[in-house]
Amino acid sequence: MTTSLDWGSVAPAWDQHRRHAGTSTAPVSEALLTAAAPHPGDAVLELACGTGDLARQLAERVGADGQVLATDYAPAMVSLAAAALINDPQASTAVVDAAATGLAPESYSAVICAMGPMFLPDPTAALKDWRRVLVPGGRLAIAVWAGPGDNLWVASLGMSAAMNGLAVGGPPTGPGGLFSLSDPEVLAQAATDAGFTDVHIDQTPLSFRYGSTDEHFDIVSSLAGPLATLLASANQEQRDAVRATCAELLCGQVATDGSLRLAGLALILSARA
Repeated sequence: MTTSLDWGSVAPAWDQHRRHAGTSTAPVSEALLTAAAPHPGDAVLELACGTGDLARQLAERVGADGQVLATDYAPAMVSLAAAALINDPQASTAVVDAAATGLAPESYSAVICAMGPMFLPDPTAALKDWRRVLVPGGRLAIAVWAGPGDNLWVASLGMSAAMNGLAVGGPPTGPGGLFSLSDPEVLAQAATDAGFTDVHIDQTPLSFRYGSTDEHFDIVSSLAGPLATLLASANQEQRDAVRATCAELLCGQVATDGSLRLAGLALILSARA
């Protein structure tokens, strides 16, 4: 995707915390698989594939006669996906800009994108391109985050950074921000304006678990591309201040053993070309 966010720099962290991320967001993957309904023999395009864990499940669904192309804008993420798919000959990887794929028209039965559309500078334009690469009647399945109030697990970190004078850029609800498509009506309208039909949006609740507020800060700050870059450029005093503020914001969520269980919410959009 055309973006200034350096997701390649956080690829090692995504690899390190692959199990945590996969477990926490498993309901999103299941919802996307249900919405996209890949069948044996299908050709499926995944955009913003990250570590490739969802692509592996797609490869299993399409079988030996199908095809999965797992793509990402960050070459480092594509390398992780390629390693994950090494035993799946029906799957391949490529560096592709989700904002303008450049792929052949009417080539795929389904297009899937998990937690990538909100970072696109012009989601409707990108969705038009995704519709172009789908066969008539092809299926679209995308996931985005609901609003910050429903995702304190990550919003708390952004708020803590802002409260300590560290600005990530525009507001997270603005264009290209983490919550820019958190309004279901805005999300549905983007797909409708792109020419999709049978547009439907569901909510998928999530649960994020951490052993302590420190573990929460270390994991989330390492995975959140823009925040990770921001904190890496901050000095130690600033990072310590953000950590302390985040722990304070979450103090009401801490269990007696010091662990955290934080709710999350994703929006799943399904549609047809």
